[in-house]
Amino acid sequence: MGAVLEKFAARANAIVPGAPLHRLSHVFYAVVAAWIVVLAGYFAISDFRFGYSPVFNVVGVVAFGLVSGLCARRYGMRRIASLLECVTVLPLIGATMLASTAIMARHSSAFIDARLRASDAALGFDWLQLFAFYQRHPGLMHSFDRAYNTLLAQIVLVPLLLYWGAGERRLWRFLTAWLIADMLTLAIFPFATASGPMSHYGITPAMVPELSSTWQWEFAALISNLRSGAVMEFSKSIMGIVQFPSFHAAAAIMLGWAGLQLRWWGLPLVAVNLAMLFATLINGDHYLTDVLAGTTIGLVSLWASGRVIAWQAARAFIPAAS
Repeated sequence: MGAVLEKFAARANAIVPGAPLHRLSHVFYAVVAAWIVVLAGYFAISDFRFGYSPVFNVVGVVAFGLVSGLCARRYGMRRIASLLECVTVLPLIGATMLASTAIMARHSSAFIDARLRASDAALGFDWLQLFAFYQRHPGLMHSFDRAYNTLLAQIVLVPLLLYWGAGERRLWRFLTAWLIADMLTLAIFPFATASGPMSHYGITPAMVPELSSTWQWEFAALISNLRSGAVMEFSKSIMGIVQFPSFHAAAAIMLGWAGLQLRWWGLPLVAVNLAMLFATLINGDHYLTDVLAGTTIGLVSLWASGRVIAWQAARAFIPAAS
């Protein structure tokens, strides 16, 4: 036993502490850190409270996992660090995004459903016709509902697949693109809030029993309550309330791109995200304009993240194929 402990101690003493951050993640973590500081500052100086929800316990565990990953990289355990980052980074960004959208909703403009409906009409798209097609084929609603609800699972699974199948360069490009898409969506959201087609067209939950949830009829009231001050705690507003642009559409583009990086075995991932992109219209309660805007954000974010990663790689003298 003593020999084992001596061997372990010798290996520990041989470890040379390094940087806790991957060389392609510096911009990513700098933006996330600044975002969290601004968010914390708002809660500190405003009358909007954080509150408490059991969900926060999960976020705490995820945050601990990320910090553990950064410590692991500092002490030479690169693979463990990358795996921990893969499963923690996007959930933490998602939690930060939810808190930020609740704050932005408090200062948002009036609902713009009429403008979004007019924009759809100018594009020759009739949301009600598509909804009627769904009603004639109820199995579609159920099938696309499954595709739409894969997002939460994908934000954990896809980074892992990218790490194992495409390398860290593509992983950090994907994560950086996701962050850029979040920031763009957050910047646009307060100027283009909407109640959604379901509420705008008078669709009731009883008309779509195939949907797995009824949140589509809840977020417009939540935005109104945040504006009026009826809701003053983030813990009472944990819900995706962004209508324009559709982040599900942006996510489908970025997740589909990730599938293309995995060669033939990533094709099922591409197919699932094409289905999720289409499902965003009815199952996600979005206008076509929302989906097109989200798709554009996804494409722009991938392009911008490629530039950011290339810049960091050049500064760190990382080979292009690494």
